[in-house]
Amino acid sequence: MTEPRTRQGARKEGPGQTWEVLLTEILTNRPRLAGAACAGSPELFDPAEPDEHPDSVGYRHLAAQKTCLYACPVLDECRAWAETEKGRGRVLAGLIPRSTRLTPREDVA
Repeated sequence: MTEPRTRQGARKEGPGQTWEVLLTEILTNRPRLAGAACAGSPELFDPAEPDEHPDSVGYRHLAAQKTCLYACPVLDECRAWAETEKGRGRVLAGLIPRSTRLTPREDVA
């Protein structure tokens, strides 16, 4: 078998994984949620970046939650899938991880 290649040359593999294994892992047991409101806005749902301010993450995740709860026609199917997944700091099916929830500030009048 020949080495997978990209336009830049040989494909780089992750630690201990070939690209086929990685792709299979990504696509296995993923629901087909046609019409999902999150399609096209994955950045809202992603976990916090290392240098991202907690308030920015909280507001981004709040926008993701509203997208799910108010605009998604497949929320029930997504929730059924999300129950089998680990959140890993991301928004799934309108559920915000505890670590990124906004909390009221006491110093604001």
